This record gives sequence, C-alpha cells and structure tokens, in this order.
Amino acid sequence: MLRRNFLKLTGLGAVMVAAPTAGFASISIKDAAVGAIINEFDYLVLDRKGVEDFVNDFLPYYYWNGQLKHSLVIRTLYVLKCKSDRAVSVFNTTLLRTLAETYLLSTDFFTNNMDETKVIKYTGIYSPYSKPCANPFSFIHYPGQVT
Repeated sequence: MLRRNFLKLTGLGAVMVAAPTAGFASISIKDAAVGAIINEFDYLVLDRKGVEDFVNDFLPYYYWNGQLKHSLVIRTLYVLKCKSDRAVSVFNTTLLRTLAETYLLSTDFFTNNMDETKVIKYTGIYSPYSKPCANPFSFIHYPGQVT
C-alpha cells in the first residue's frame, strides 16, 4: 500500500508540474511579444493590429525568431507581466525595453505630439539607417510654445 501511494503522489506531482509548463510552451513568441508591448503601454490606447504588424516586422528584422534565449525571456516577461524597468533590475535584460522603444519609434506617437488619448498607429519599422532623423521634441511639433 505504501508503494501505491508513493506512485500516486509522484504521478500527481508530475501532472502539477507538467500542466503549467505545457501552457508556457504553447505561447508563441509573437503572442508573447504582442502581450508584452500591450502590458508595457497599458496607459496608452494601442491599435492591436498595428502591434501585431510591428511584431511580425520586428522579429525577423532583429532575428529573435530563432534564438531560444530571447524566446524564453520574452515569454517569461509576458507571463509574469513585467514592465521594462523591473525586467532590467530583476532579470538583467534590456530586451523588453528595446522592444518597447522600437515600437514607439515605429508609430505615430511622437508625430501626434505625444497625445496619450489618441489611438497609436503603427507606421513602419523604425531603422535609423532607412528613416531620416526625426526629433520628436522639435519646435516643429510645438509651434505655439517657442519662446
């Protein structure tokens, strides 16, 4: 009888460990990146399709698709709902910060004078080599406030 109880408890423990692991492994890198961006900018109004388009353009551009380390990190940050400041201090990674910064630079957020009430639309992947240098804090965006 003791052996039978041991086997039952071992099987139950294995199921309890395997169930969350299977759920974690079923999250795709694209879904995790989209969720991480939406979680990072929870105070802004984001266009979900635009975020998905950005992730589809961003992952091949930065070649994160094939790297297991980045895939596990972004999934972990998404599941734990970490923001970029906590990810840097606790997990010692700037992956989420890079993802968030590139997303904001790839949208119309700065050209709309950083208005948090407007829906943020994705305009195209940001690359300093293909896009001209745009200064979001330029007086051009705030013509009435120049002294």
